[in-house]
Amino acid sequence: MKKVNVFVSGVTGRMGKRIVEAVNQHPNWKVCGGFGLGEHQYHFPVWEGGNCLPSSMFATKKPDVIIDFSTPVLSNFVYYNFACYYGVPMVCATTKLPADLIEHMKKQTVVPVFQAYNMAYDVYVFTQAVANLVAKLPKCHIDIIEVHHIGKKDAPSGTALNLAEAINRALGDTHSIIFNPSLDVPRVANEIHIHSRRSGSVAGKHTVELRSSDEYVITLEHEAISPKIFASGAIKAAEFLLEQKPGYYNMDSLA
Repeated sequence: MKKVNVFVSGVTGRMGKRIVEAVNQHPNWKVCGGFGLGEHQYHFPVWEGGNCLPSSMFATKKPDVIIDFSTPVLSNFVYYNFACYYGVPMVCATTKLPADLIEHMKKQTVVPVFQAYNMAYDVYVFTQAVANLVAKLPKCHIDIIEVHHIGKKDAPSGTALNLAEAINRALGDTHSIIFNPSLDVPRVANEIHIHSRRSGSVAGKHTVELRSSDEYVITLEHEAISPKIFASGAIKAAEFLLEQKPGYYNMDSLA
């Protein structure tokens, strides 16, 4: 079995640590380095968030794949300066990426790139099921409630945004997506409301409520029991990517 060297961007973060654990449990895979912040106890080199470039490592013995759970700025840096420049396949799970970065990923033909805001395949299936249902109930009020642990800094979650965008596409892109709407502003037709909450150690819970004016309420819910699900999904995406030609891939590619 071929040995696989993995470079982890965001290696000292909550998900980065999970990725290291998942790689260590994978036969013949190892983490060869990463970008991170602060002190760490890893036995591989860690560079401070892109300030020191591991160019020599990439040029002489480049990793087989990059797994990125970091920030939009660092993800952008790693994508252009390492994935594209050195031709290293990249799994990008960072949320809130700039639109121009995603557009470049979709058009480039130099390296395999897998991009998704949520690496759990079951979340992808849940999103498709919600969108298919909403398409048959076009006049209901739509609310998405996402709950995550208190350490999650970004809001709304990438998964909630994906849900809203998938629902909107199913409805013909006729709705506006409103984040944490003010109760002082009356709700109007054709809006999808996203509500974000941060509490305890919740790995990730997403609830979609569909309400008619006075006839019914439909509630659909997905909850991740452990963040291991996202690390496992990233490893599966990396396995998939190592067998692909240069180009852009996402959860649709696994369907």
